Amino acid sequence: MPLLLLALLAGLTCRTAAEPAAIEGAYTPQGNELRAAFVYQFLKYVEWPDSVKPAPGEPLVIGVLGEQPIRDALSRFSAQSVAGHPLRIRHFEPGEDVEYCHLLFVGQSKRYVAKNVLEAIEGPGTLTVGDARDFLEAGGMIELRVVDNRIRFDVNLAPSKAAGLNISSRLLRLALRVEGAEVGGED
Repeated sequence: MPLLLLALLAGLTCRTAAEPAAIEGAYTPQGNELRAAFVYQFLKYVEWPDSVKPAPGEPLVIGVLGEQPIRDALSRFSAQSVAGHPLRIRHFEPGEDVEYCHLLFVGQSKRYVAKNVLEAIEGPGTLTVGDARDFLEAGGMIELRVVDNRIRFDVNLAPSKAAGLNISSRLLRLALRVEGAEVGGED
């Protein structure tokens, strides 16, 4: 089964319908669906520390900062589960306190607040994913980006290790770039 999931994630790097101008601006509905699918798949390849790992049957919480279109796309996964955990989608507006979530998605339109939001996340266990340019440099863990009209991703292991997260090496192999590889990812 894990090989099938990896194949699906690798397949998600298929071509988007976005034109170059659309890549810099708003994403197309298809692009939003692909980004949401990536976020959903990332949940399957991350292990959270025991202090924040949900109890059996408790939800994995996905927070979305701004970005109504990606929130809507992610809501399609709310009926899904990951390792027996249902998904719950929470929406946060800029300036609102971001409550704990297992994964926080910061959209490209919030790129100027990304660093402040990432610094404000307290405690272990929040996987941060964004599609803003230089998201990794701001302290994010996974940055979605478009390369040759394909959605790809980069990973920064240093903040994920600091948060007590373990990102599977199977996911890291699919990344376009992995920073902090000397920190290591485990299965």
